Amino acid sequence: MLNGEQLFQQTKKIKLATKSSAFDTPSNNHDAEYYAPFDFTLPSSTCQCRCQLPPSLERSSSGYTVKVEYAIIVTVKHCLLCRVSRLKTLRRSISFESEPSIPVLPSSNIGSISASKLFPKLYKALASQGFSGIRTRSDECLPQYEPTVQLELLLPSPPILTPGRPTEIQLILHTPSELVNNENIYIRSVEAQLESYVEAKIGLVVKTVAEARSGWNLQGLFPIDREHFEVDLGTWRHYLIMDALPTCKSCVLDTTHFLRISAGISIDGSEKTQIVEASLEVIIIGAPPRYTTNP
Repeated sequence: MLNGEQLFQQTKKIKLATKSSAFDTPSNNHDAEYYAPFDFTLPSSTCQCRCQLPPSLERSSSGYTVKVEYAIIVTVKHCLLCRVSRLKTLRRSISFESEPSIPVLPSSNIGSISASKLFPKLYKALASQGFSGIRTRSDECLPQYEPTVQLELLLPSPPILTPGRPTEIQLILHTPSELVNNENIYIRSVEAQLESYVEAKIGLVVKTVAEARSGWNLQGLFPIDREHFEVDLGTWRHYLIMDALPTCKSCVLDTTHFLRISAGISIDGSEKTQIVEASLEVIIIGAPPRYTTNP
């Protein structure tokens, strides 16, 4: 069931199989426990395009709720006297999660910030001096070159995150030589967060629930002394999530996740920082089930 829309339904008539104790007819002992085992098979998809079934979930945002629920409903007919019968219905929700398909996704991405925004005074000074890297190109048809500071985020390929299992990440700050040689540049902070989007599609109506989970936030003063500076994240180079919805792509519901890294950059140790960000779409696979040994 998805927000009132039924994904599928299976109906099966089950018969009594065994009972836990003898049934004493003369004394009308109806306290015996009876068992009626049954099984069912979930369909592989909900539509003709064979997309996967969405996982069980419930998320709320902006006054509405997206909920996917799987349930078993059992109706028992109890015969009383004089051909009178009574129906009793029991309902129990079950948790379901399908294995997501693994799409082809990039394992790296680069975010950038312009030098004119990050170092306005330095940029104007270099431009006024006719610095070869910043001056206007002679061809008026081409845009003026402007150096940028770039933050590169790298993950293993394919970019898969599994709850409870750390994933190694790598951050490299690319800074043009003219900026490194003329200014004291520092990384003041590095923050990681996981952004998740649940999009439910019912007919022509589309509702999206978004949430962001902070991973870690590093504070410090890391001097940038070379063009390609790999940020030393220490123990935080392994990104860990403990709980997140698995990735799902279907005609009725999509769950999409992005890992976003934000770095605060300053000059000359100033408290004022500019933010450069890089993000990657990641695939989240549910954690394996916990296995128990029967005594």
